[in-house]
Amino acid sequence: MKKAVVVSILIASGSAVAMAQIGPAPTLSQAFSRLGRALKPAAARLTAPSGAELQAARASAGIPQKVGFNLEWSGHRWRLFPNPNPPFSGLRIAVYEGQKVSLMLSNPVWAGQDDGASFEVDGLSAVVNGKPSRGIHVWLPVAVGRATVDFVAPSSEGFYPIYSTYSGTSDGPIGQIVVLKP
Repeated sequence: MKKAVVVSILIASGSAVAMAQIGPAPTLSQAFSRLGRALKPAAARLTAPSGAELQAARASAGIPQKVGFNLEWSGHRWRLFPNPNPPFSGLRIAVYEGQKVSLMLSNPVWAGQDDGASFEVDGLSAVVNGKPSRGIHVWLPVAVGRATVDFVAPSSEGFYPIYSTYSGTSDGPIGQIVVLKP
């Protein structure tokens, strides 16, 4: 019993000496203030990079600032030329956040084709043939149809489905525009 009392007295006196060296316990507001000052440098590193920093990161990664895609209506579907996607993978256009994208759409004459085609993507603000548009909604008549769609890829990753209507019917999404992080 005496040993237990002596040990507890030593522990208590040791903690009292330690408290005397450290000083009084901080209040809750002081503790949060110290924590905030300690985390500020880390938070500054985690903030979103500026436009110049993004351009420098893209340049160092070999990512072009502007890309263009040629799409042609083949009478029943949109085809990408040249097509970087694996065979039978469908229409997939991959771009990076903040990248300037230009889509050149064309609808040449094909045997037996008597109707135009549409190219639609909701959720992207674009400039279609020089006119601002909320979403991409393009109708290309037969043999006359050429359109240019320019937009800047959004600053967040995401998928934007591509729809097409021909002969008055739509079969749902026919492809997607994919926005990736650089």
